[in-house]
Amino acid sequence: MKSIIKLLHVPPSTNSLYANVRGKGRVKTARYRTWLQAAGWDLLQQRPQAWKEPVYLTILIGKLRAGSDVSNRVKALEDLLVQHLVIPGDTTEWVKGVNIALAQEPFEGVEVIITSASSPLKRAA
Repeated sequence: MKSIIKLLHVPPSTNSLYANVRGKGRVKTARYRTWLQAAGWDLLQQRPQAWKEPVYLTILIGKLRAGSDVSNRVKALEDLLVQHLVIPGDTTEWVKGVNIALAQEPFEGVEVIITSASSPLKRAA
């Protein structure tokens, strides 16, 4: 079983998710809040299934500007999936692995493929 979620908006880098604000501590940046809202609408329109078991995430980024760090996009996507109850959590109890890549043929946005982790990965001999 798997779910495919297509988001029109690429998440900001992990480096841009939070800012330190005097007297408040770490808070979500305006950029992150804007992305969460836009991507949340993309997600809700698809009515994704709610997973109640551990999963693997495969993330395909449509395009990024040169020099961007592909792996810095994972945290925001996991947070979005948890916020909208698509997955119960983003700890190792629920997310058993993440594969992320930049698309060879660019497209707008991000695709997230969620698959069951009921078949655990085994270490190569």
